[in-house]
Amino acid sequence: MSEAQHERLGAVAGIVFVVLLVLAGLFLGSQPGFDEPARKVARFLGENRGEIQLGAALTGVAAIAFFVFLATLVRLIREAEGDTRSRLATVVLAGGILMIAFMLIGWALLWTASVPRTNAAPKVLDLWVNSSNVAFTTAIAVGFTTIVAATSLAGHLTRALPPLLVQFGGLVTIVSFVAGFAAYFKETGAFSAADGAIPMIAFAGFLIWALVLSGELLRRAGRADGDAPAKEKRRARRAGRDEPEKPKRRAGRADADEPETAERRARQADRDKAAKEKRRGDRAEREQPAKEKRRAGWRRRRRKTEAREGKEKPKREGGEKPRREGGEKPEDERGGKSNRRS
Repeated sequence: MSEAQHERLGAVAGIVFVVLLVLAGLFLGSQPGFDEPARKVARFLGENRGEIQLGAALTGVAAIAFFVFLATLVRLIREAEGDTRSRLATVVLAGGILMIAFMLIGWALLWTASVPRTNAAPKVLDLWVNSSNVAFTTAIAVGFTTIVAATSLAGHLTRALPPLLVQFGGLVTIVSFVAGFAAYFKETGAFSAADGAIPMIAFAGFLIWALVLSGELLRRAGRADGDAPAKEKRRARRAGRDEPEKPKRRAGRADADEPETAERRARQADRDKAAKEKRRGDRAEREQPAKEKRRAGWRRRRRKTEAREGKEKPKREGGEKPRREGGEKPEDERGGKSNRRS
C-alpha cells in the first residue's frame, strides 16, 4: 500500500472509532452516582441490561478500528521526525494502548454486573459499577492525556499538523488531565466520574480531536495523490530515465518531427564530443611546459647528487687536462718538450 492509502485507511478507522464510541455512550446513558443506594444501582443494571451489552460489543469493535487509527498516527509521527525509534511515537502508542485497555476493562465490569443472577447482592453489583467508573476515569486521566499531548507536541515540533489542531490538542490535554485526576478525589459534583459534567466534556473533546485529526489525514492523503505524478518524475530523473514526452495533437506531425529530432540530437552529440576533445588538447598543451620543466630540474638535481657521491666525474670544458695551481704544466709535459729540443 502507498503512503496515501495508509493515511486514508487510518482516517476512515478513526471516524469509525468515534462513531462507535458515541453510539455506545448513547446506549449506556447516565449511570448512577457513587452516593446512590445499592438497590437503585441493581435496578439500573436490570433495566439497561441489553443497552450495556450492546455498548460493550460496540466498544470492542471500536477498539479494533482505533488500533488501525493508532498505527497510522504512530507512522505519521515517525516519518515526520525521520526516526523509526521516535520517543514521541512510542509514547503515543503506549497511551493509546492504555486508553483502550481501561475502556475495555470498564465495559467488561459493567457487562459482568448486568448478567442476571439469582443470589447477587446489591452491594456487590454496586462495587462492580463503581469499579467500572474508576476504569473510565483512568482512561481519561492517563490514556487521553498521553496520546493527545504526545501527538500535539510531535505535530508542533515537526510542523506535521496544522497549528489550530495542535492548539486544540493542548486544550484537550489540559481538560483531560484536570478532569481525570480530579475525579479520583470527588465522588459527587461536576468532577464525579459517575455523573460529573467535566469528565463528559473531556470525553467529548477527545472524540472531536480524533475526528478532526482523521479529517487532516484524509486531506494529507488527497494531497499525496495529487503530488504522485511529480514524485514519479523526480524518481525517473534520479534513475537516469528520460521523462515521457507529451503526446502530440496530430500523429502525422509527431511522425514527421521524429527524424528531425534524432538528427538534431546526433549533431549535438558530435558537437559535445568535439568540444570535449578540444578541452582535453588544451589542457595537455598547458601542462606540457610544466612537465618538461619539472623533468629538467629532476635531471639536474640527479647529476649533482651523483657528482657529490663520486659516481660520475665532472666534465671538463674544452677537453683540456687539469692544470696545477699557478698555471704550471705537469712535469711529464715539460720533460717531453725538453727531450725533443735536445
